[in-house]
Amino acid sequence: MAFYVAQCHSRGVSKLNAEAVRVREMTEQMAELVAVGDSRWRDLLAEAQRIASGITDPWSADDATTRLAVLSHHERLLAGDAPGARGFLHAALAAIGRQRGRSSNRERLDDHEWSVWANLCQVEQFAGDAEAAAEAAGRAVELAPRTIDPARAHRHSLIMLAALDLARSRYSEAIAGYQQAADLCRAEDPGELGVVLLGLAQAQMQAGSLEAATVNLDRAEPLLAGNAEGLAGLQQARAFIAMVSRTPGAADEMRAYAARVGVGSELNPLHRGQARQAYAHAEHIDGDPAEAKRHFDRVVARARTENDPTALADALIRSSAATQDLALVTTDPTTATGLHRAALSLATEARDIVAGQDRPMKLASIEVTLADYVSQWHQTVDGISLPLLRAALSRVDVAAAELRAVALRAETAAARRDFAGLHAAHGFDVACELAFRLGDKETLSRLINDRAAGYDWRAARVTPEPTDPVPDRSTVES
Repeated sequence: MAFYVAQCHSRGVSKLNAEAVRVREMTEQMAELVAVGDSRWRDLLAEAQRIASGITDPWSADDATTRLAVLSHHERLLAGDAPGARGFLHAALAAIGRQRGRSSNRERLDDHEWSVWANLCQVEQFAGDAEAAAEAAGRAVELAPRTIDPARAHRHSLIMLAALDLARSRYSEAIAGYQQAADLCRAEDPGELGVVLLGLAQAQMQAGSLEAATVNLDRAEPLLAGNAEGLAGLQQARAFIAMVSRTPGAADEMRAYAARVGVGSELNPLHRGQARQAYAHAEHIDGDPAEAKRHFDRVVARARTENDPTALADALIRSSAATQDLALVTTDPTTATGLHRAALSLATEARDIVAGQDRPMKLASIEVTLADYVSQWHQTVDGISLPLLRAALSRVDVAAAELRAVALRAETAAARRDFAGLHAAHGFDVACELAFRLGDKETLSRLINDRAAGYDWRAARVTPEPTDPVPDRSTVES
């Protein structure tokens, strides 16, 4: 997990006592160890905290508090303790406020405060509070020109804003931000380029531009040597691309990512949850929904104990897919019905969580999933299935329109096609199939007109293709 450390310089050191100077030196050592995933930084942190606790000089104590807050918050965040991490950073802001009353060195204090707000942005992202993360990012951006190294702060502010856009599914904005940061890194500090190219690849990947994402992953990999966090993110991205591309070996890529995270105790805790999901998803890809469901049951149970609603929602929706697939191949009607209802329940819970977040695309995709489950289950139209299928069509029609609207905001035809292939085509497919089955000519005609109105839906089909027979569930209520 990346974090931001204030720049060190000699100004103000003469006012610090020996203990505070030692703490300052130790924070520099810790930052270097964290960067390469060396756990020895934890022992240094404990020793630095012990030294800082004995500092009585107010100036020196506040300097130590401010510098140690970055490492202390990082330790808490690795443990999944967002409130604890936030507490250290707020204590640092209070110390900076006290220092402003004693010092005329505004540049140094602005630099410290910039690093605190940048780290708070990451904490709020981890906690799933998009509004608080955006507020923290705004404060950091405002301070960037007044820091010791404004060019560096500006680059990192661009990266921070791009990461926020990516989390909000604003892929075009994220790509533009990462590209701008990459250009600046090439000109000003090539050593930072690997992390930026990884972020750019992740944004391109989520936008459906898989070839461009792969190119940037290849460029980033040699630049991330020694960066444990970056290499884990790179492995995760490669696994995702293999999965959505349905390439042979996708399950192996998933397991490779899970294995890398399994030996990385110093990694972002989000990786640990995602790695558990990756291992379960590998079983699903290999065609064993029963084994995948068993793994996902454990993943969901673990996610419920952690304070991360975003990870829980993702685990729920993936678990629901394995559960639904298992329902479709289960021959005992009672057992199959129970599994189908469980799949709907899991996906509905995920939808309710996401509805409270700023993730409209994710919400729309879950609505598509719920409609698809109903469509898969009810293969014929009768008195029981008719209202359920109509409700599913209504739901997926709105969701597909939301995804289409997002796709149309892309700047180029190629970007629209890429996005449609990854995100929008399935919703369009499900909507068309339901409208066709229900004989809803008006809705089907409108969907076809949407396709013809300058939008490339080549990834989707207009009429249902033959599928392998599945049990007729139309007599079972969803």
